[in-house]
Amino acid sequence: RGPGPRRASGIDAIGKLFASWLEAYPHLRLEIQEAEARDDKVFLWIRFTGHGAASGIPSRWSWHVLTLRDDKAARVVEYMDRREALEAMGLSE
Repeated sequence: RGPGPRRASGIDAIGKLFASWLEAYPHLRLEIQEAEARDDKVFLWIRFTGHGAASGIPSRWSWHVLTLRDDKAARVVEYMDRREALEAMGLSE
């Protein structure tokens, strides 16, 4: 199963989320295209470069909202829709 819209709270869950990306896309590269911080949240627009391990299907873009606690990621929510991610931050396009 490849990466999809998911939520991860806590360091262990976030680590498992990242590990699932590498399992689905073994040669994965991440390129941050945009980042914006507001209060305790960070909006990230990430370009994933690679192909699915089993399918060969190219990776795609996704948008993330990280919630920080003590300057560390405490929660990650992955969105497949940019507008939804921005709204979660209280922002608009």
